Amino acid sequence: MMKTIKNTLFYTLFLAGGLIVNAQEMYVSLWYGQIQNKDVSEHIELEREYYSNFWHHQIDEGNIMGWDMWQILNSDVNEMTTTFVYATLHSEPTFTTSPLNSMKGKSKKIEQLSNLKSNLNNIIETKIEQELDILNQIVDEIDIDNIINNYNNKIVYLNQFRNRFKRNIIDNIDNKIKNLDEVANEFDSENII
Repeated sequence: MMKTIKNTLFYTLFLAGGLIVNAQEMYVSLWYGQIQNKDVSEHIELEREYYSNFWHHQIDEGNIMGWDMWQILNSDVNEMTTTFVYATLHSEPTFTTSPLNSMKGKSKKIEQLSNLKSNLNNIIETKIEQELDILNQIVDEIDIDNIINNYNNKIVYLNQFRNRFKRNIIDNIDNKIKNLDEVANEFDSENII
């Protein structure tokens, strides 16, 4: 990675030095941004798929002379982000505010895609935060002690019901046995006579 940065800086300086020999003023615009580490591959892919076409178009139109993007790993500073440095080479100062926004011939489609991606990420993050808030509220409202007490009360009730049911069956069987005994006694007493 460091070798790539050194090579890029060397070529940029070499190109700038060659142009100075030709007595032209050169302007290098540098800007940077930090990207969450989880989004780095997506950011690089966006650069490859969309912005590289934009920059090549700018070179073809004569708006810039060259461009590059450097990735700087921030492992010692902040393990959550990666810094990207962007450089464009110009023959005249063209940037008054943001390099990308003030560029001639900027593709509306690239701008729309970039805005759409940013808006979608914001919507997704907001939706996830809302869902997590709802889940936290539900968990906070759950009264575990009450659930356990209700469960224990139902177990006690079921045991009481089972015991009553057993007693009723046993009492019913005892009554039937008594009735049979009485019938048998009556039958015996009638036969004896």
